[in-house]
Amino acid sequence: MTETELKLQVPPEARVALIASLRRGALQRTRLRAVYVDTADRRLAAAGIALRMRQEGRRWMQTAKAAGEGLLERLEHEVVVPIRAGAGAAAGPRDARRVPMVDPARHAGTPVGLRLAEALAVPTGEPVPELVAIYRTDVVRLHRPLRDAVGTVELALDIGSLEADGRHEPLCELEIELLRGRPWALTAVATRWAGRHGLWLDPRSKAERGERLARQWPSLPPVRAAAWPALAPDGDAASARRRLVAACLAPVLGNAGEMAGGRGTPEHLHQLRVGLRRLRALLRLYRGWVADVDPGWEAALAEIFRALGAQRDRDALALTLLPALQAAGAPLSAWPAGYAPDPGAVLPPTVLRGPAFTRLMLSLLGFSLGAPGTPAPATTTAAPHADRELPARLHRRLARWHRQAMREARCFDALDEPARHRLRKRIKRLRYAAELSAPWLPRKPLRRYLAVLVPLQAALGELNDLRVAREMFRRMASDDPRAWFAVGWLSARAEVQARACAAPLRALRRQATPW
Repeated sequence: MTETELKLQVPPEARVALIASLRRGALQRTRLRAVYVDTADRRLAAAGIALRMRQEGRRWMQTAKAAGEGLLERLEHEVVVPIRAGAGAAAGPRDARRVPMVDPARHAGTPVGLRLAEALAVPTGEPVPELVAIYRTDVVRLHRPLRDAVGTVELALDIGSLEADGRHEPLCELEIELLRGRPWALTAVATRWAGRHGLWLDPRSKAERGERLARQWPSLPPVRAAAWPALAPDGDAASARRRLVAACLAPVLGNAGEMAGGRGTPEHLHQLRVGLRRLRALLRLYRGWVADVDPGWEAALAEIFRALGAQRDRDALALTLLPALQAAGAPLSAWPAGYAPDPGAVLPPTVLRGPAFTRLMLSLLGFSLGAPGTPAPATTTAAPHADRELPARLHRRLARWHRQAMREARCFDALDEPARHRLRKRIKRLRYAAELSAPWLPRKPLRRYLAVLVPLQAALGELNDLRVAREMFRRMASDDPRAWFAVGWLSARAEVQARACAAPLRALRRQATPW
């Protein structure tokens, strides 16, 4: 079977009011104590599988979970286990007589069981890997059903902690699981409850967070976008758009969870912004000729993107340019006086926990799950013609964007800095739109085309980082004369980098397009 659910983090100041709202229905209270097992070399975690034994009130339940097809969908199989099943890897020294043994064979023949067996398989003659306890959870769950216009969900507030080798991490999250009805009932309910109580969206599972705690990682690895969407070129166009939105959302939500929780790194922020940029490219690609895309999404994405841009610029300066300046002899020991991160600035965790980001992500998630879109404008293409016309429309739009980029690429040396920055944005949009159109483009020509765009995008990005940093130092030079060294050095580097763009620009002019 599968489960479809989403998670919302509960800030401490919202807990009392949230519990009061839950009590307006038939609220139940259940103590849940679970132990998660894996092999010593973490075979299950590497395969994206969670295997646990959990005490739910007076019964024991063994559960295996793995990623499903959708963003909010997971494969799941649960088995009630009698207490007489003996003790095993799940048990600790004080509960070895009570905790049943975890047995992967209980999931045999199920979709998640097949993945479990594959992850634990060993060559003939080798010993079967032993399962050991990795981390535990201990939570009190307050839960009740809630009926929405399009479905019924379960609201489950989990309050407790994760534990691994004596280390603890608090848990306070609201899970919303679909019981029956349309899947977008999840986002409809989540939007109301998040808005009412200031909750924020977080796709990280307890298993992921437990693995991080057990391994003592400062953060989970950044989530990177899959460049090639797995779609059939002759499939339904409306379904394809929704699946493409889901593919773009995966790195946004995955990295936003770590960032909003205060554990994000510059790479998490970078990959999050790549996901946002891909979403914006996708919406622009379909702008004006589809019936179900909310026109307000583009502006909302752009606003979030800009709100995260200042931190991205600071990261580029701190991680690469400032060390290079110091190595070149710049009289700067750290951040320039007065130009360190502003204590009063809105930082990424605040943006990503904010209502605007949460509302936007839930709206896009609902769309990816099939929620009805906006009314069709008169200029849009309606089914059944939309499916047949999709490849031709994509080709025409990509061709127009390519021509726009080529006009500026041919006269790059004569472009001023705003025009070069515009070219960089055109190249990024063209690359992401081409990747997201892969099912409708010939594969080998597309690979050759992207092999030209990717290094050009990187070269123009480095040039832009130098420009942004130079302007930062130029503004502070009137107060701190030491900044003029940085201005001069960055200007010289920018000239060198501009010349370095010549080769990838020539390659773009020579490269045939895949449409």
